[in-house]
Amino acid sequence: MAAKEPLLKSREVAHILDCSPDDVIELVRKGTLRAVKTGRFWRFRQDDVVAYKQGSTSVGGCGTMAKKEPLLKSREVAHILDCSPDDVIELARRGKLRAVKTGRFWRFRQDDVVAYKKRNESGK
Repeated sequence: MAAKEPLLKSREVAHILDCSPDDVIELVRKGTLRAVKTGRFWRFRQDDVVAYKQGSTSVGGCGTMAKKEPLLKSREVAHILDCSPDDVIELARRGKLRAVKTGRFWRFRQDDVVAYKKRNESGK
């Protein structure tokens, strides 16, 4: 089993992206930067920050991704995975399916759902 990578704080991400922590949080709210909510705080995976930075189109600070992917609701993901929305939420809680929690709702990127589905189909 691979070791878990440490999660970055918003101020660390702001330093990497050369912008303010408030700008980083705004990117999360817009859905252009992936993050995980832990309690009151947002945490970021290093690979997500690097992927955002490589896809950023601005010069000298936080820009926008060239491609903005819409976030899916648990009901939509359940339809894709052929299971219940409760099962989808449980997968997100356990960390088996990548997701972002916005308020009390879970949101999912389609590429993460497709990758999860492929991993599970190949294991059968």
